[in-house]
Amino acid sequence: MPIFLQNPTQSKAASKHRTVKSLAAIADGKGSFVIDTVDVRAPLTGEVRVRLPTAGICHTDHASLN
Repeated sequence: MPIFLQNPTQSKAASKHRTVKSLAAIADGKGSFVIDTVDVRAPLTGEVRVRLPTAGICHTDHASLN
């Protein structure tokens, strides 16, 4: 599961029902993270999209790669 680092840049109204782009730290399967742009789909029934102004990777996230 990606760890999102940057919020989508679209307005709340525009992004409510659309797929948006976000930067994510993704485990590459080789013991590292890759920063890449991912598509975040619109929420399904019973789900919500949460805006996270900032996020980070802690040492336990990094340790889980090994």
